[in-house]
Amino acid sequence: MLPGTLLLCLSLAAPAFGQLTLDAFMPAHGATNVDTEATISLTFNEPLDTEAAFEIDDDSLFLGFDMSPFPLEPPVFTLNGLDVKIEVTLQADTQYWFLLRGARGESGADLDRPYAFTFTTGSRLPTATVSGTVDFDEGDPAGAFVGLFPETFFDDLFNDDEEDDDDGGATDGGGDDDGDDNDDLDVSALAIVTDASGAYTMDFVPPGRYVMLALKDVDQDGDPTSGDAGEGFGAYDANGDRVPDGVEVQDAALAGFDVALRSLALVTARANLPDAQNLASDAALTTALAAEVTPGGEAGIWAYFFYHENTRDTLGVVSFFHLLAPLSPNALRDSTDACDPILCDLTMPLPEDWIDSDAAMEIMEKLGGADYRARNREVETIALLLTTDFDETDGVLPRHGLPKTLPLSTLLPTGTPSTPQPVWLIAYQTPNPAVDDFLIGYLDAQTGEVVRLIGRPTSADDNEDDAQTAATAWQDDAQPVSVINIEPLDADGESRLWAYFYYSPATGTARSVLLSSGTVLDEGDVSPTALPSLDPLPENWVDSSVAAAEAETRSNNFRTQHPDAEVFAQLSRGFRPGDPDRAVWRFSYISEQDFAFLDLDVDAETGQVIVSAEDEAEVPEAVALHQNYPNPFNPETTITYEVHQTGTVELIVYNVLGQKVRTLVHTVQAPGRYTTPWNGTDAAGHLAPSGLYVYEVRLGNTRQTRVMTLLR
Repeated sequence: MLPGTLLLCLSLAAPAFGQLTLDAFMPAHGATNVDTEATISLTFNEPLDTEAAFEIDDDSLFLGFDMSPFPLEPPVFTLNGLDVKIEVTLQADTQYWFLLRGARGESGADLDRPYAFTFTTGSRLPTATVSGTVDFDEGDPAGAFVGLFPETFFDDLFNDDEEDDDDGGATDGGGDDDGDDNDDLDVSALAIVTDASGAYTMDFVPPGRYVMLALKDVDQDGDPTSGDAGEGFGAYDANGDRVPDGVEVQDAALAGFDVALRSLALVTARANLPDAQNLASDAALTTALAAEVTPGGEAGIWAYFFYHENTRDTLGVVSFFHLLAPLSPNALRDSTDACDPILCDLTMPLPEDWIDSDAAMEIMEKLGGADYRARNREVETIALLLTTDFDETDGVLPRHGLPKTLPLSTLLPTGTPSTPQPVWLIAYQTPNPAVDDFLIGYLDAQTGEVVRLIGRPTSADDNEDDAQTAATAWQDDAQPVSVINIEPLDADGESRLWAYFYYSPATGTARSVLLSSGTVLDEGDVSPTALPSLDPLPENWVDSSVAAAEAETRSNNFRTQHPDAEVFAQLSRGFRPGDPDRAVWRFSYISEQDFAFLDLDVDAETGQVIVSAEDEAEVPEAVALHQNYPNPFNPETTITYEVHQTGTVELIVYNVLGQKVRTLVHTVQAPGRYTTPWNGTDAAGHLAPSGLYVYEVRLGNTRQTRVMTLLR
């Protein structure tokens, strides 16, 4: 452990009335030989409010702090009166910086200012110092902190790859090689501006080349991109060209490094483009991208990409509020050194008359964006401007903030015109991985007209014309034989994803067309034997919204009784053994939590329920097959079926081509209800790919089939 002299607390200024202050910290600022199994101790002038929430690495905690590098293991916190103890596991021979930026006392008082400290698990600390002043255009710079960050700060800001890099940090040797994937502070030196003079001094600065940045974070949320009033951001920019200048530190004292702190004004895509274009010279703009866009089309960070036809180089420029930073070629590459297709393969220049991001967002808000934000507490909105022929099927990387639930083959869907077209891609998503909800719009970048809209809930009839057009392009005699929702159905009979099935009598083949909000996402051949019937649907079939209204009325409040309920509906003939020609909507209500199920058949021409548990008794079918749950699923789902007589039962999974994937059940069973899981593997134990699958239960000459979706 540390010698007692090195465990001395750092005494701080006396507290001001009504403010929360940090009175002591240990290990002391500048401590050496700190044990790798250490306890960081913070003493405040009053107990902390443990219900307060400050953002910490995509999570929240009662204490807002950052460490560089981040500890090897998650910290463990203990509160005792005025003291907070943080148990951490540290690397050997490594310098650490600790930044306390947010806390709230039990009285409701917020932390008076940030606090920064450094210590090392090695035997020495560097001796260099850097000093200067911070000027704030909104007034008092007190409370701002100044930091030295890696030269690659803006590259790293854009290229948020999960792989760790070795481009600087706070080790004794000058490298951040902690090996974790935490979004740590990655700073090599810190200083706090404590009064209105703006003066600061960084000590214990390791040698190296850095970019100097300053931030004033008034609400202590740790988010410098929010644009909150009274917040500021700046960089050392000696020549005033808005491009941060490098700072080279050796073993000496440096002075005169002044920073202009400016208020955080969110801007549209066009606002900083002229200055970005100057840095790119005569290269043509091909792409503009922002990952946190407001409903008004503004963001703090925009990335612009330019293509030089003569040199065939792609150039990137990031605008960070009022600052501009050219990106190095490495920013366009991933951890395998492969150039990012969404940037390096897009060489078509944008027209000069593209609409700005505020106009694009105004359109998207009316097309469902406002509703999306109303139903989701946390929303991330991404805006991407590009010219595309929609032929690319690989490569929008999650590190660019685009929806992680969909592959690029969905983001840039098949069946779209191959003529190059400038578009705004606006994507709404929630950061909660448990919420599978998204909205993606493609707008003509010159007119604002809708090219594609994906993710908005629609009824089955809303997509019928687009599905039929795609099917007719496949075979002239294509006849609709079945419709099913792939995403759960809401109480209004709407779903974000529908599958339409067609049969060609001339060729004896079948086809599936997958749509969302009128957009054809995918289409492919299916085995005719996988469909309940090959007879065409009646021309006047009632929409899912009409059928769902009837089903909801007769469901005995299933959704209310079972809050986790999901509903799936399939339109087809062949469902009812006594009347196979009758077209019906078959609704399946499923509650996994309560293990409750309800099937309702609604006549597809009259819109009336045919049979329910409370209605007319009917001779039971030999087999009743329920919709799997969950659906879509990954990695496992459960299939429930009922057998009403003793016999050999088979439960088989097929792909859409009719090829057997796996036999789940092949045994003699007595009458009763059975459940069987499927873990998404084939007979050889290999993982089955994402896609639609048909599962079928057989008993004698009777069979029932349903469709399920596996999403990897």
